[in-house]
Amino acid sequence: ASLLGTKIKLFTNYPFKNEFNRDTYSEIEWSFSSENDQTSYFADITVSLPGSFIFYFVESAGLTAPPSPLDSIGSGFFTVDPVLNCNGKPVPLDSVVCQTVLAKLLGSLDLWRDRLSPAKECGYNMIHFTPIQALGASNSAYSISNQHSLSPVFSK
Repeated sequence: ASLLGTKIKLFTNYPFKNEFNRDTYSEIEWSFSSENDQTSYFADITVSLPGSFIFYFVESAGLTAPPSPLDSIGSGFFTVDPVLNCNGKPVPLDSVVCQTVLAKLLGSLDLWRDRLSPAKECGYNMIHFTPIQALGASNSAYSISNQHSLSPVFSK
């Protein structure tokens, strides 16, 4: 099925003026080179806040109230990359080489330098640690029992 000839309204939860709220959507106005040529319609937005955002579109005929994403006839996501800086200089995203480390497997803090050294030697320049807080009964890396307490495995 084609949407050609259908009046469409486009919405996103990207926060143009306010703080981000996952469930707050704004309508995006269409731009076009010829109002009579729907194939020339496009949406043009300026973004600066990094994150993952949702867009959706609805048929505008008969709309009496702002539509919800559940009323959409199509939707998707878009990502805005962050701007990273190091010592005041921009860092290109493709220069970040990150390794995730299961913190609970590193042992006591005095062992970390030796255990993380291979990552440095392999060219990783960023390390993502799973939570270092005390873990819950399942001992899953993301099951935190106390967010204000450091895991006791690091002090053994």
